[in-house]
Amino acid sequence: MKIISLFIGLMLCMQGAYASSLDLYYNNDKFQIYCSENTEQTVDKTSYDLEKFYTKMSREFDHYMIDPIEIIIYPNIKSFHKAIGEENAPEWLVASCINQKIKIVSPDNPGTCHTRSSINKIMKLSIVKAMITDKYGNVPFWLTFGLGAIKADFTYHKSPEEIPSLDQLETLMKKNDFEEFSKIHGYSISYYFVKFIQDTYGEDFLLRIIPLHNIYKEGLYDEWRESLL
Repeated sequence: MKIISLFIGLMLCMQGAYASSLDLYYNNDKFQIYCSENTEQTVDKTSYDLEKFYTKMSREFDHYMIDPIEIIIYPNIKSFHKAIGEENAPEWLVASCINQKIKIVSPDNPGTCHTRSSINKIMKLSIVKAMITDKYGNVPFWLTFGLGAIKADFTYHKSPEEIPSLDQLETLMKKNDFEEFSKIHGYSISYYFVKFIQDTYGEDFLLRIIPLHNIYKEGLYDEWRESLL
């Protein structure tokens, strides 16, 4: 059974250059997609679905980005880890999203921890993160990740048993400590916390609090933790 986990946008200072062999293959007002020749057919198959998802998210967030999102697809996990400067990273780490630049492993070579489907969903999750960041600026990872996972139908089937404090989560985010963040189930916590807000207060409320997260987050987080007791 594959263990699905992922990393999106925690290494805020990592901006490694992509390999010169990854050429610009797909270019329009929504996306600039760089990939190897072997990945071009995959881009052809998935680009229409990504375009539809982008348009849908633009309507939901009432935001159309001026610049296209840059997506760099690496042929395998090894080349991706080298590009982000984390050559010894765990195999479940398959993507990063910094501002409007997404770096991700090819769905053709998802490794042992992912599937083609999960890589495609992570790409959609990253599009949501890029769009929210473009509209609102610096938004906490737990909010962009949780909302992105919900919109991309990236589901965690089991909620974590132990819930750390929100301060602990945000401290690890600031340190870019993605491995420790994973150990305390930070990804599933982000998903279930945002899902709780959506299920309890509705989609409109969830979208309204994005720019006001500092006002509401502590009270909502405590309310969610109490609901699990």
